Amino acid sequence: MIKQIGQWPCDPVVVRDTGEFVKVTNDNKLRTIHGLEYPVPVNFFFSTDLGHMGEITLPAGGTGPRAMEKLTLKGDASVYVEDGPITFFFPDNEDTFTVAEEEVVFIPANTPFMLINYEAKIVHAIFSVGGPDF
Repeated sequence: MIKQIGQWPCDPVVVRDTGEFVKVTNDNKLRTIHGLEYPVPVNFFFSTDLGHMGEITLPAGGTGPRAMEKLTLKGDASVYVEDGPITFFFPDNEDTFTVAEEEVVFIPANTPFMLINYEAKIVHAIFSVGGPDF
């Protein structure tokens, strides 16, 4: 499925040339899983040569907080916390930021980060990434 990144849901040149709108629903999101040791759902609303947008859901429960594995994006990213709070951990400098619901965090390109859920509920974020490579 990850090979569809940059090609889904339709050819970006066609969309730009025709000005078509594509309605994204739960049925036609590109559903992926990020991580092998700590898998989390990452669903894409769109993915083109100019950028990507989607959602990340971190489950709750277990013997401690739930985290996604480290991720380093090639483009600048913004993450909107829809249901939170979500803790952002930056392993290179060991900084953490807890981001409340309806807040946004900016992550510069090539900055490794992780999302951590310390809550007893599912948390959810919407992200956008600029650039051709996710």
